[in-house]
Amino acid sequence: ATIEEAHDLGVLCCEFAPHQQSSNATLDQKFVLATGGNDDCVKLWTVVVGLNVKVHSRKRFAKQHSSAVMCVRFSKDGQHLASSGGDKLVCIYNVDNGVVLKKLYPHDRYVGSCAFSWSGAFFVTGSNDRNVSIFKWLHQQHDEYYPKSLDFINYNIEDDQRRSVLAGKEDAFLMRNEAKAHGSDINDAVFVNNSDLVTCSSDKTAKLWTCVHEDTKEDEPNRVLDERQYAIYSMDFSVEKNLLLIASMDGVAKIWSTQNWSLMAEINP
Repeated sequence: ATIEEAHDLGVLCCEFAPHQQSSNATLDQKFVLATGGNDDCVKLWTVVVGLNVKVHSRKRFAKQHSSAVMCVRFSKDGQHLASSGGDKLVCIYNVDNGVVLKKLYPHDRYVGSCAFSWSGAFFVTGSNDRNVSIFKWLHQQHDEYYPKSLDFINYNIEDDQRRSVLAGKEDAFLMRNEAKAHGSDINDAVFVNNSDLVTCSSDKTAKLWTCVHEDTKEDEPNRVLDERQYAIYSMDFSVEKNLLLIASMDGVAKIWSTQNWSLMAEINP
């Protein structure tokens, strides 16, 4: 299936919602797709898979960004969507009605990546200011499906020379302040379980950020997982297989087991 003229000036990012919808009347399955582009817009699409594959325009969110939308990410329950872009703005939307639940400005430069944790307790952003901002996501669920109010606590907005790491499943706070998360632009961020995060950067490294409880003594709350000759731009995680794929400008894709962080395979064309 092809979406013609999805965005003016080009499509920069896309992601499927994690849950599919089945139609009671037919055997068709419906999937929700989000896209962002150089036209500063965030759009939702319905992809119908049956005898024929069809794509329908579902919703164009009220325009919030004033620059290119560089990343769109769904929460793991599919109820919320985050967008981030070149205007330093991060927006959180209710997928059902398109309402903007929160606007954030956690960085000094463009925000190229964002992600929700699997448990929904955390939300993370990465920027080319070299910082990673991690928020504790506090929400009150007024009905079974849609939280009506959200609150975010930003632990990384005051000091340009610091980094944030996770701390337990119930809280997040700044652990150290002597260095930035990476030495260059942060290009992608992926949660691999409820609380552990991997970030990759133009500084040629991918780092694993591990939860550290307040009462746990830990000298190295993060570790360099992968290091390349060129910038690392993209990652993807397989929930079913517990595998993380990391791709770099060196042309090599590496596959890591997230259970013991062993290198499973290298794909080198």
